[in-house]
Amino acid sequence: MTPAATPAVTPDGPTAVARVTGPADLTAAIPELLGFVPAESLVVLSLHEPRGRVGLTMRFDLAEARVLAREVPVRLRHERATRAVLAVWTDEPGPLPRAGLVHGVVESVEAAGIEVTAALLVRDGTWWSYTCTGECCPAQGLPVAGTRTGAAGLMAAERVLRGDVLRASRAELEQAMGCRLPLGEAVRCRELDEAALALLDDIATDRCRTQEREVARLRRALGADGRLSADDAARCAVALRLVSVRDEVLTWVGDSAPAVRHLALALCRWTPDRDVVPTLVVLGAAAYAEGGGATARLALERALRLDPACTMAGLLLQALDGQVPPGQVRDILRPPARR
Repeated sequence: MTPAATPAVTPDGPTAVARVTGPADLTAAIPELLGFVPAESLVVLSLHEPRGRVGLTMRFDLAEARVLAREVPVRLRHERATRAVLAVWTDEPGPLPRAGLVHGVVESVEAAGIEVTAALLVRDGTWWSYTCTGECCPAQGLPVAGTRTGAAGLMAAERVLRGDVLRASRAELEQAMGCRLPLGEAVRCRELDEAALALLDDIATDRCRTQEREVARLRRALGADGRLSADDAARCAVALRLVSVRDEVLTWVGDSAPAVRHLALALCRWTPDRDVVPTLVVLGAAAYAEGGGATARLALERALRLDPACTMAGLLLQALDGQVPPGQVRDILRPPARR
């Protein structure tokens, strides 16, 4: 298998490059790329020349088997991938389950002019190859690499530095976006209402100064590592209702996507459904800019369920469906003077 590499971005430092040295290392890194451990899934990594960098990481339910052979190459072409890696996560017993599905996807991807570098099965901490029968890929399988070394180790260390948690499942990741603090719903709503009234009074007095102050508040919260008082959380969540403030925060995604995502996730945990849509938009944009397609989709789809008229969530979801590369999203969100 040809080594590949994936970017791992820290909030305040340069981009570190985690180098994947083989299938064992790759299968350990995929949950880090997704943000959760996949189950009953086909994961597709789009690779880009000249050094095989990982672009957007895509996950499909195995239940969608009938459309995967058609859908995967279309998405890879949108991503402008030159190579791809496929990995099936399943608990199905037997030797190489879903082999027919995998070979069908491999054939359709290669017919589209995209090389499939590897097609792997991952089950119970062991990996197998669907396409390689050499000594490097024995029939009994080989163990997935540990997470303390290699690419997965570097990515896990940076995740810990950001204060993130690797979720055990996609459902657990979705739950992490919900309002979870042990405060009563009525208490949270009252604090948010009070913050909204105070913000309206301030805007009536001096709109420009109020917007500048709220942007500064969010900038301070960005450096608070998710540790916010109830008052600050309420003011930040309410301030994001102002389109000008939300759009200013979105411009931070270009250079500080991990920190913006961490702040937005902290606010989501505090804010009930009726007030959370602008925060979900920010979370979705930041996750997308990092290459976290799963988190971005969950956030943006939830935003649209709560507010079907949310234009920004719709636009970002269209970009995600169209496989617009994360780097291009970062460039679009940067202030015009810095593009």
